[in-house]
Amino acid sequence: MRRVTQVISAAGNTAPVILDQYLTPTDVILAVQFGGSTGGTANVQYTPDPIYNSDGSLNTSATYYNHPVLAALTTDGVDQLDVPASAVRLNVTGTPTTPITFQVGQAGIR
Repeated sequence: MRRVTQVISAAGNTAPVILDQYLTPTDVILAVQFGGSTGGTANVQYTPDPIYNSDGSLNTSATYYNHPVLAALTTDGVDQLDVPASAVRLNVTGTPTTPITFQVGQAGIR
């Protein structure tokens, strides 16, 4: 998977970044970068649930869990994902005064 970069400037969630479940072993790197001082708090979240419904629409009822290290961030953070997941996203609460960048990279052999 190519590195995915998303930028969020308001409270809410980024679009889910779908991970390749067929890579083995898989290694997912997650990075959050604050663009400066901010009033927002960032939580990297993951879901094991299917991302798409049987009709191909986005599963909006997927349950997301906070990453054990990259949660309640108010400064930059980097870590990996150690659990099987179908997607990750960045959840921002509060009102960021500058954009927050979320990067996801995945390596492995298909």
